[in-house]
Amino acid sequence: MQPDPYGQQMQAVAPAGQTVIIQQNAGNGMATTSLVMGILTWVFALLTPVIGITFCLIPITVLLGIIFGHIGMSGANKSGVGKGAAITGLILNYLVLIGFIAMFVLAGAWLNELSGM
Repeated sequence: MQPDPYGQQMQAVAPAGQTVIIQQNAGNGMATTSLVMGILTWVFALLTPVIGITFCLIPITVLLGIIFGHIGMSGANKSGVGKGAAITGLILNYLVLIGFIAMFVLAGAWLNELSGM
């Protein structure tokens, strides 16, 4: 087969009675979703001082990102696709979760200190 002068790929035509099967490596949607949720979580965390309502969205995106990340890791272990996205999504989401928990612990300690006065 000669290359097409217009840069388009030429497709092979199977002879009559034969089936051509082209296998494509499917992506890992769960890992990608975890990564997107991690990025959204950080955007919401950074927007919280400007737009306060985004603070309420952080727990939702963190939990969904962690769930999708673990499912994506499981899928990546089976298919070998999307492991990096799943790991990155998990790291982003767990960092925000740790910060969220630390913020509530510090706020509770501060309120406890105020009530003791």
